[in-house]
Amino acid sequence: MRRKILSVIVVLALIITLIPMSGAVAAEQTISVKLVNYLGNQSQVNISYVGTYLVQNDSNIKLAPNTTYTVKAENGHVVLYQGAQQIKDFGTSLTLAPVKYGEESIITINGRKYLGTMEFRVEGGQYIRPVNQNIPFEDYLKGVVPREMPASWNLEALKAQAIAARTYAIDDVGQTVADGQSYQVYGGYYWDPRTNEAVESTRTQVLKYDGKLVEAYFSSSNGGKVLSNTNAWGSTRLDYLVTKEDTFDAAATSNPYRTWSFDLYKTQIDMNGKDLTKPEEWWGSIQEKQLDRMNNIKAWMKKYDSSIPADAEIKIIGIPSIWFTTSFNQDDTLMGKITIEYYLKTQTGFVKDVNGEILKNSVTYTKKSYDIRSMIGSTLMRSPYIKSIETKVDSQGKAYFRVNGGGWGHGIGMSQYGANVMASQGKNYREILSFYYPGSKIFSSINTPVRLAGKDRFETANKISQKGWSTADTVVLAFYNNHADALAAAPLAYKVNGPILLTESKSLTPVTKTEIQRLKAKNAIIVGGTGVISINVENQLKQMGLNVLRYGGVDRFDTANRIARQLGTTDTAVIAYGLNFPDALAIAPYAAAKGYPILLVDKTKIPSKTVEALKTMNIKKTIIIGGSGVVSDSVLKQLPTPRRIAGIDRFSTATEVIRQLDLSTDLVYVATGMDYADALTGAVLAAKDNAPLLLTFPNELPDVTRRVVIEKNILNFTILGGTGAVSDKIKTALVN
Repeated sequence: MRRKILSVIVVLALIITLIPMSGAVAAEQTISVKLVNYLGNQSQVNISYVGTYLVQNDSNIKLAPNTTYTVKAENGHVVLYQGAQQIKDFGTSLTLAPVKYGEESIITINGRKYLGTMEFRVEGGQYIRPVNQNIPFEDYLKGVVPREMPASWNLEALKAQAIAARTYAIDDVGQTVADGQSYQVYGGYYWDPRTNEAVESTRTQVLKYDGKLVEAYFSSSNGGKVLSNTNAWGSTRLDYLVTKEDTFDAAATSNPYRTWSFDLYKTQIDMNGKDLTKPEEWWGSIQEKQLDRMNNIKAWMKKYDSSIPADAEIKIIGIPSIWFTTSFNQDDTLMGKITIEYYLKTQTGFVKDVNGEILKNSVTYTKKSYDIRSMIGSTLMRSPYIKSIETKVDSQGKAYFRVNGGGWGHGIGMSQYGANVMASQGKNYREILSFYYPGSKIFSSINTPVRLAGKDRFETANKISQKGWSTADTVVLAFYNNHADALAAAPLAYKVNGPILLTESKSLTPVTKTEIQRLKAKNAIIVGGTGVISINVENQLKQMGLNVLRYGGVDRFDTANRIARQLGTTDTAVIAYGLNFPDALAIAPYAAAKGYPILLVDKTKIPSKTVEALKTMNIKKTIIIGGSGVVSDSVLKQLPTPRRIAGIDRFSTATEVIRQLDLSTDLVYVATGMDYADALTGAVLAAKDNAPLLLTFPNELPDVTRRVVIEKNILNFTILGGTGAVSDKIKTALVN
């Protein structure tokens, strides 16, 4: 019934605050929700709002509060109306954002209220699909818990539900989910003081087992017996998901799903007196005794039985046998077996036997009980837990099977009805969770690092892009295997509000092309000359419909000069050693956020192109990153109002950037100091999050890095790159 909670690592916010629409505070985590379950597929929706909302797509359009507008899908575009008057065709999307996030600004869509930013897109070419963008994570939970459990229930049960919901959703922080049961049911600003209290009093608390987030499955009821994941789904059993009797669920007298039953008649169609050689005479006038139930079975057969054409007509004659597992232990998979006799009519006619009579087919399906449930229908067979099967005869002498079961949903993990009974008996939420997830413990999630990683540097760059940008008009493209031209790119990418993606030299890397398409980019900026990123790549981008700019000079110093000139007016520049990467990348997020260009020098001289940039841009102050071993004192003396930030090595230099510039450490990005790619592509996202960058060895956390983590009490980390770049050992060291 509910989707599982995956064991993954993510960071939650320490504090939920009201935030300006320019973005959340650095450490706060958000989630976006696509409104599918509530709205279904609508070609238009009615909206209104209270408070102050702005049209992000067009600042010239001023909407009025307490006024009804209509958002329509027309010819694949999002079009806004007031009454019959068209206001504007917004193309692919319309975004309405409050001036300040909070309960004083509420947007209503078809009668349901939501907080925060709402983006309207066209889906499938004809439907309006609203997306509630970047909701503070704890506020999202306030919209989930009362939809998953009645707010009138015992507070301790609500707290247990809040922790299960938080653990469930933590994997999706920073992503877009749907508002239905495939994720969790989200009701927007459907808050209740009791469920709010449950969320707030358990803030950041999640369940872990053996140091990992649990898969905290829950369902409405288990019918008096907790099922393991192996019981329901046949998957390898998790230690904390056990099979056991649940006297609490069984004691829930208000639970309509403790026990249930459904009947299936053995004979569905009485064929007495029918001419089997002429089925056309009676085919259209007969139907199954339990038509609705048989229709569900027939739909399943046509979908999953490859021997039956999808456009065939089926008449189920009877169900001669049905069987389910009724006695089991926690390592057994619950199975079912059902035999169905039927006639078949295809597009070519009735299927007949050698005697010319319509053929009576017989098929036996042996499946997991959970799959048989989908065949019979979840409104009849409410769970995979079958207690007994009886063969009975009705008053007319007709034989039928009575299937007796219990529970509603998969029955794994926590029973919501059972949790409420436990709470009513004086159990607290910790005891509830301990009963349903034995061996698990409650932890704060605030210091569990997020890892942004793919199988290689191209996919890691894409993961970073996906984390930071739902769309981007402009992308910056750098060569994947050489840092020289890319060192100065972060401030430019930040200025155009686009990610840095990587490509091979001779051809646009396919996964990078896919990410550009996902972003719906209109422009691409190539950093580096045709010697590193070929004309062919440029042509491929143009064939995709992108406008292409290239900033490439005769060497890395000239490329940095050309990039710097695109950043606008500033009196400060960062000076970095141009023949290696770590120092420049350590300060790149800061430089990007400040709009400072990164200019490159040699150890003992300032190249002419860098001198040219300093003069042309009228730079009056410089920040030299790195010690005299990479940028000599003689070079420093030639620079305007120089300030050196340096440590004894690349790792300590990164820590000195934090200390000397007094940077916020609410969130810190971590990358390997032994390669440049992940830090390069992550620097722009770090700048967006107002977060500095620390460097590490792949398998050992440098002492200087450890010291600054302790000194600054850094709790929230985002790791850039896979375990080959930054191992899980480093992740553990960071949080410990």
